[in-house]
Amino acid sequence: MDERIHDHADVLVDWSARIESGDDIVLSVSEGAHDLGVAVAAKLGERGANLLTTYGSAEVNRAYLHAHDGEFDEDPA
Repeated sequence: MDERIHDHADVLVDWSARIESGDDIVLSVSEGAHDLGVAVAAKLGERGANLLTTYGSAEVNRAYLHAHDGEFDEDPA
């Protein structure tokens, strides 16, 4: 994946949306933005945010779960 996509995901999560650990996030991307969706999902996992995606992709789910620390809130609401 192009490193610029990871850089853009960093900007979206860190600066544009200012996502913090425990934030509930809905990720919606089109097929043309698949790589960006994967990069954002990974960044959200690193951050410890709770992810709900409207884009069905096993790769997005794997990226998030792989980057997450493994401790999930049983009742995030």
